[in-house]
Amino acid sequence: MEGLCGDCNGNAGNDLQPNPAKKKAGVDVIQSWQADEPKLGLVEECLSEDVPKEHCIPLPPEKDPCLQFYNAELFGKCPLAVDPIAYVSACQQDICKPGNTQQGVCVALAAYAKECNQHGICTNWRRPQLCPYECPSDMVYEPCGCAKNCDTIKALSEFDAVSLKNEAVVHTVKTDEMCLSSERFEGCFCPPGKVMDGGQCVPEIACTKCDDGLHLPDEKWKKDKCTECQCDSKGKTTCVEKKCQVEENICAEGYRPETIVSVDECCPRYRCVPETKDPSKLCLAPLVPICGPGQFKKEKKDVNGCSQYICECIPKDQCEIIELRELLPGEIIVNVEEGCCPTQKIECKPETCPKAPVNCQERFYEVKTIKEPGMCCSKHSCVPPKDLCIVQYELDEATKFTKTVGDKWTHAKEVCKQETCSYGPDGNAQVVSTLEQCLTDCAPGFSYQNLDKTKCCGKCVQTSCIFEQKLYEVNALWKSADNCTTYSCLKKDGQFLVTTSREVCPDVGSCLSHLLYQDGCCKRCKSEPLVEDKSSCLPVSLAESRTKEILKFPVQGHGTCVNADPIQGFTDCEGACSSGSKYNTLTDMHEKFCTCCSIKSYHPISVKMICDDGHTFTQKHEVPSNCGCSPCSEFSDSAIDVRMQQDAQSPLLQLLGNHRH
Repeated sequence: MEGLCGDCNGNAGNDLQPNPAKKKAGVDVIQSWQADEPKLGLVEECLSEDVPKEHCIPLPPEKDPCLQFYNAELFGKCPLAVDPIAYVSACQQDICKPGNTQQGVCVALAAYAKECNQHGICTNWRRPQLCPYECPSDMVYEPCGCAKNCDTIKALSEFDAVSLKNEAVVHTVKTDEMCLSSERFEGCFCPPGKVMDGGQCVPEIACTKCDDGLHLPDEKWKKDKCTECQCDSKGKTTCVEKKCQVEENICAEGYRPETIVSVDECCPRYRCVPETKDPSKLCLAPLVPICGPGQFKKEKKDVNGCSQYICECIPKDQCEIIELRELLPGEIIVNVEEGCCPTQKIECKPETCPKAPVNCQERFYEVKTIKEPGMCCSKHSCVPPKDLCIVQYELDEATKFTKTVGDKWTHAKEVCKQETCSYGPDGNAQVVSTLEQCLTDCAPGFSYQNLDKTKCCGKCVQTSCIFEQKLYEVNALWKSADNCTTYSCLKKDGQFLVTTSREVCPDVGSCLSHLLYQDGCCKRCKSEPLVEDKSSCLPVSLAESRTKEILKFPVQGHGTCVNADPIQGFTDCEGACSSGSKYNTLTDMHEKFCTCCSIKSYHPISVKMICDDGHTFTQKHEVPSNCGCSPCSEFSDSAIDVRMQQDAQSPLLQLLGNHRH
């Protein structure tokens, strides 16, 4: 075992020996074994650590190598980012140490360049005459290099992209761009196109190993004389074994075929050599060959007189004429003179194939080319685009338009037809139509109507009033079972309303039984015949308990409105008027006369009304202020008050009419 300290042989005499290559005076054992640094171009010993000279006289500026820190050709704009004064001072102190010359300057300049690189400023300051940097022959010097290995190449694949034109892999990042400025340093690096792998520079492509581990990507080689192998750019190895064709080894009469074996060639070759005569050969039963088209069997004698059969060509005038099939585009007939009988065969000439059309006549169509197996020429046809739906509602070709897959729209002429562009079973875009189903069943009192022609479906519109599960037309009137309430069907602003009006019966509690009679809905009291012709027709106030909710009528937007509180001073005309019959001397007849208690004048009262939705307001209502007897012939037989008659135009009638309108 050997080492720097000596040999492990038990002999102390050959230990701690100086390096014979650096055997100089004043160099101790340790310094003699100090490794040289060829990359710095320095083969001298290490810098002296001695104390600087006491009186070191600075060199003049034009000769002071330490002032090269300010040289713009060497360090560019680095002095603006890194102040070199400390490096200049250290450089000048190293020069003052005994034994230090250019080496001290180189160390200071290299340290300053390193700090410049850390600030993002790369300086190529070394020169052949100034601190040269020596590298091995297979490497190059770089002041701010990037250490690249096979891992760097693998990381590059993460930034690769695929071209849409030819699906080729495109490298978007270069290997030199994989290092940050802070990761770069001065040294010897592999030249462009190579990286460090296993201590040596190898091509970048060598980082991708082939399947066999021996060859590089894109390399071709022969596995054996019949097998050729190739490794693609991704390291996939494929091998193809050559198949030998069966050659016709037919020789002339008196010759026989002989195989020629070659070490380098995969398939054997044959040559014809003269047959050798063998007198001792016994004739065996001859082999009968199977002759091909245009041949016949013929018997002959070999050199030994033994019979053998051979195949010979028939006369050409006996050759069968073969009819070829109909030619397809791009095919031609070629005469073949090989073999016994001349024949013809069909060959493909691609240059004669029909060219693909540049454009299609149909709008939006595109040219599709298909090459079917066994066909000479590609077949061109105009087909709809695969990823677009072509829509046309008019005969004019210019009205066509396209939709992308996933689009949905309504048919231009049939509003109930919804159309969608989607992929069909063959993978091509197609228009799929669906019909919207409208619900036309409506509830009683409603009818289905489609008033908006821009929409597919209509809606159920009310056409009748619905009351107690019965239908009533507009303006229809009907009464309740007790004949006391009158209902009507009204249409207001498109809404169907059922209005009610209930007859108010008079108070007959004080009526004598013999004067009580039934008049439609109400019981009424007959007036007691007057013995004397005197009138008692006066305004009579109703009991306040009877006036609660006596006024009731609809108000638009608020529903039915009533007086919730009793009304003070609500009067009616009540009393007796004279009636009877008298003899008329002119007519010689007894004529009836009748006077009725009726309203002579009105005065207004204020009534607070409240509606279904809570709305309140004050209503002016007119009640009788003066009553008197009037001839009965002035009134109709109806029980309706004179204020309800249309021709009377009384203030009360006008008031009710305003609410109804």
